[in-house]
Amino acid sequence: MAAPLRSDLLSLTPEALAQLANMGLLKRAQRELAAGYTPELDVQEDGTLIARFPDQVRTEFPPSAGLKEASCSCGAALCRHRIATILHYASAASTESDLPQLASFADLSETELRRQTTASFWPAVERELRQGIRIEVERSLSTEQQKPIYTARLPHATARYYAGADLGFARCDCQAQQRCEHIALGALALQRAPQLGEARLAIELGEPRADERKLDFALAPFIDLIAALLRDGLAHGAAESPRMAQALSSALRLSREQGCTWLSLSLESLEQWLELYLQRSARFAYLDGLRLLREISLRLAVVESGGADLSPRSVLGMGEAMETALDRLSLISLGLRVLGDGKERRATLAVVDCDTQTLLCLQKEWQYENNAGSSELARLDQQRVAGTLRFARLAQGSLVTTTARRRANGELRLGQSHAGKASVSAHNGDWSALRPPLLIEDQQRYLRQQAHAAPRELQARSALPGFHVLRVSQVVSLGYDPAAQRLHALLADASGAGWWLLRDHASATPGALDAIARVLLDAPDSPQPLYVAGVIRRGNEGLSIEPWALSLGRLVVPDASTADGSLSAVTLANAPHAAADPQQHCLAAVDEALCELLRDGLRRPRTTLNRLKELRRRAVEIGLRGEPERGLEAILERLLAELQGDATTGYESTVSALRELLNWLALAYHAAPTLDLESSEGL
Repeated sequence: MAAPLRSDLLSLTPEALAQLANMGLLKRAQRELAAGYTPELDVQEDGTLIARFPDQVRTEFPPSAGLKEASCSCGAALCRHRIATILHYASAASTESDLPQLASFADLSETELRRQTTASFWPAVERELRQGIRIEVERSLSTEQQKPIYTARLPHATARYYAGADLGFARCDCQAQQRCEHIALGALALQRAPQLGEARLAIELGEPRADERKLDFALAPFIDLIAALLRDGLAHGAAESPRMAQALSSALRLSREQGCTWLSLSLESLEQWLELYLQRSARFAYLDGLRLLREISLRLAVVESGGADLSPRSVLGMGEAMETALDRLSLISLGLRVLGDGKERRATLAVVDCDTQTLLCLQKEWQYENNAGSSELARLDQQRVAGTLRFARLAQGSLVTTTARRRANGELRLGQSHAGKASVSAHNGDWSALRPPLLIEDQQRYLRQQAHAAPRELQARSALPGFHVLRVSQVVSLGYDPAAQRLHALLADASGAGWWLLRDHASATPGALDAIARVLLDAPDSPQPLYVAGVIRRGNEGLSIEPWALSLGRLVVPDASTADGSLSAVTLANAPHAAADPQQHCLAAVDEALCELLRDGLRRPRTTLNRLKELRRRAVEIGLRGEPERGLEAILERLLAELQGDATTGYESTVSALRELLNWLALAYHAAPTLDLESSEGL
């Protein structure tokens, strides 16, 4: 076989070809090659690869041509001959001693990038660079051949690079699929991070000059919103007051006019939280509102400061599309969570696009009338999305659709499934294709990734914050606490570090604990790997996961399972409880005091004053005093002075002191895992 060798074609694994084409074409090409239907290969001097098959079909890959750009005399736009040509070429080249290096992003010039990008998309690239965009990049290895795959996650699309800087074999999940602006922007971001390690890196592209970093952005409506909420407190009519309605409406209108996607989504969540309060919903929690205020305040603080490490535009989400139409998606379920509130039910289904490793979710709400003959599972089974797709079946299977649209936070919206545009099939629970950071195999690696990332309050908003899939090496212990109605298990990952699985009984999901117990009881004797998908949290007991689904050679979705009595085989034992770390306990106590202030308002801070005074004293005792002007003691001192002062002139300075505390808390919670990693290093 003549030189030169094609590094782009040699880098394509069967896994990559399945994603660039589809699994059906790949399997057919593999079968025909195994049966002897092999082409004769010829590499021209310019690098063009020509394949001639026994039945006179001719396939040709010009330099830098992707699958769809290659020509084939069979006439199909995408065919098995193209796949077979690449597979056979890689097999024939495997005997070569000196294989070429993958094209490097570091060597990718602007001229070459423009050549490899469709010209009509380049104005969009330039527009994004003028506005500034934040892109997360990472490097992983293919499952079988351990070849590098690069991923660039833009706020509104995800691009994967299977042949390094040869962009003909990069794929995007937008409707264009190939050689689009997202692929070009991702390549520019990867150019800034040539030595990618295990951690996901955030790259700012098109950063404005220092004198342009401070945005011409009106902060007053958002600060007025915080003041309107805290002035009277929820218990004294803040949620239904005209002042609050006007402040929220003004803030939402401004954020949408300015195209601040992340800020708009935060305000929408605040609006939904207030609605839960007015409805006296069981899903309402003061702490949820406090977290939203922390997020809004910290995003505004970056705008006020001009941003040292983070662009104000990226923190606000300026210019990010609120909704994006997606190309053909192949999604697998990662579980379902159903929450009940009286007769109302709210279900969230987590799904993943294994091609881009993008986490998405579908949501569904419904109500029911009292019906003694209808079980919770029967009501769930009645729910439909996209007209005809059964929600419960989606939760335990896989979905292929061409009618999807994705909101910026990962919420998926499906169009009507007609003319074969959506199909659901069963899934065996094989999650071996999942990769970090969605997949967690090592606790210390996960903690390092969290430490290197920006605070969650400043990241792109996600409808599934903290959702991961944990690969479990051992079920160390399993118990049920009847007093708390809590199933608990201590799990070990590959490094031996411990994770708690915690799940409480709920009437809306009567079979959940039985389903989880059944899988965990079977795990020690099963040859199949155990995976648990769910939300990761950090509490006094350490890191824990609330399971949405489990995989042990089969997919088990607890909230869509029937009760079968498996829980009765679990040992009765108290749920884990550990003494709180003093620093964590102090942070939680500050949260409680602020929740009380959120309830009672700035006009009636008497009980909150005493709590804050005690917290100021405790902060000094446990070492959270901090710097003279910016530490917790100084911030609490200023807030106490404002709360005890004369409020007749308004609450501007008090709200400013409260925002300072909210911002400090957000940063303290982000740094907290690095303060006490020793508690979770092993069993």
